[in-house]
Amino acid sequence: MLNPAFETSLVFGRQLLEFLQIKKDRKADKLKPSNPIKDDDVTISRFNPNLSLLPFNDPLTTTNEIHLVRLINTAHKATAHFTKTSTTDEAFNSLAQARSIIYELMTKYVSEILNYPLIWKQREYFLDAIQK
Repeated sequence: MLNPAFETSLVFGRQLLEFLQIKKDRKADKLKPSNPIKDDDVTISRFNPNLSLLPFNDPLTTTNEIHLVRLINTAHKATAHFTKTSTTDEAFNSLAQARSIIYELMTKYVSEILNYPLIWKQREYFLDAIQK
């Protein structure tokens, strides 16, 4: 069954990984670092040129590589086939872990990001988020 919100979240996760300069090798289920190709590519190293460690080399990435690879693979399937029917249970079950790792990497490397819960339970969090 088609679930556009699910597929959009996969593609968004893949885009966040590309912002963090983390890509999947085309020939293997391995991650690789990426470099900006075009002058207008928005990446973590352009956002924060003083980084001493890229997220690709972070222990969070290296120890959870399989979950991130599975998210990228599933995002590719979702965009190519517009369905999740070819996603294995193993890959589907990795997505929660991958989302958590992406969140941790983003809050670690993008210091200016608001890290309030996405579902705001307190009014002041919501007001802070919409005012910034």
